[in-house]
Amino acid sequence: MTVGSILWLAVLVGLLPFLGTLQRNGDVWWLWTCLAGFGLGLIGVEYCRRRKVALEADAEAETDAVDAHADHR
Repeated sequence: MTVGSILWLAVLVGLLPFLGTLQRNGDVWWLWTCLAGFGLGLIGVEYCRRRKVALEADAEAETDAVDAHADHR
């Protein structure tokens, strides 16, 4: 997702010099598509980061619970 987000941003920046041409041809939606792709990619990156942290916390809690159970035997 990070690579995809960077590519969307690169295309957005690459299209900016052609803003006048895009406006004349009615193709400004290309810029909005790139912006939406970049924004959604950032949301996806953050979602995956938070999910990874939560999974690691769950795994650590499970390990602690197993260790505590083994200590009481």
